[in-house]
Order: sequence, then structure tokens, then C-alpha cells
Amino acid sequence: MRRAVLLAVVIVGLTGGLAAAQCNCGAWTETGGPSCYTPYWAGEEVTFKLVVPAEYFFCCPSCETPLITGWRVETMEGTIVYQKQFPDVPKGHYLKMAWDQKDSWYNRVPPGYYRIVVQTTSAGEFESYVQIVQRPCCWGWCGCCCPRLYSCYCCVPYGKPYVMIDRCETYAAAWGAISISIKIRCGCP
Repeated sequence: MRRAVLLAVVIVGLTGGLAAAQCNCGAWTETGGPSCYTPYWAGEEVTFKLVVPAEYFFCCPSCETPLITGWRVETMEGTIVYQKQFPDVPKGHYLKMAWDQKDSWYNRVPPGYYRIVVQTTSAGEFESYVQIVQRPCCWGWCGCCCPRLYSCYCCVPYGKPYVMIDRCETYAAAWGAISISIKIRCGCP
């Protein structure tokens, strides 16, 4: 019995250590891209929302609930590709937003890294990163056997709002599609 408990503790500890090691808060890769991002195939709709955790109100009891005044998509150089504003009536932080990977002139954006910035009334701006990847042509004997896209999730800040990018992995096949979503959230000190 003791061995089983000890083995379980070791397995849980190793799994937690490996999950925490995947977080690389705020660092940049050698290629100039962010260390944490959510990849999408070119042409897929990018969905995201502003998450205001309960800890935000515990850490700042006098703070107002942040409302969304708009959002924009920028290149890594800061050029605005697309933006949407809500000047008359700010939206609640529960609003789910979507970007169709097109610029303001309805042209598809090229593959690369993009920053999604959500503007609020009282808490400032919050950002997250996506990578647009061109889907390779990869037909196999079983239909389409394309490679997977691997996410490098950003650390969730404690007590602060953040932008959560929704990503459901989809695999196309000749007979249909399978959708699997697994998210591991880790906090940073």
C-alpha cells in the first residue's frame, strides 16, 4: 500500500513538474516569435475572450469590472491588421470574439505570428499571441494525414485579466473530422 501511494506521489510530482516546465513566461524565441502562442491553420477562425478571474476582485476590491471597448490584431512589428471597436456601448468581459484571419480590407493575412489585443474601460489592454500556419498538402492512403499543430500556452497571471485563445484541434479525414481539446494551465510565480 505504501509503495502504491509513493508511486502515485512520484508520478503526480513528475507530471506537475513537466507541466510547469513547459511555461516560459515572457521569453521570446530565437526566430523573433513569442515563446507562448496558439497556432491555427490558415483559414481557420480564431476565437478568443477576455477572462476576468475572481482573484482580480480579491486583489483589487475597489476596481470596476472591466468592459471591452474594442480589440485589434497586430503584426509582431505593431502594424494593425484588423480592429473592431465598441465606442457607444462597451461589451461585457464574457463576450466571445472571433477573427477570420482577414485584414481590414478582407484579404487573407500571410502566415506568421500575430498579437491579439483586447482594450478595456478600466483595466487597460491585454494581449495574447497566435501563429498562422500554412496547411501543407499531405494526402496519404487514409485520406488527409496532415501534421498536428502544437500549442505553447502562455502562463495565466494570478489576479489579472487575460486573453484566452480558444483552440480545438481538428483533424480532417476522408470520412469526417475528429475534434479533441486538451488544455493544461500553469501559473507563474
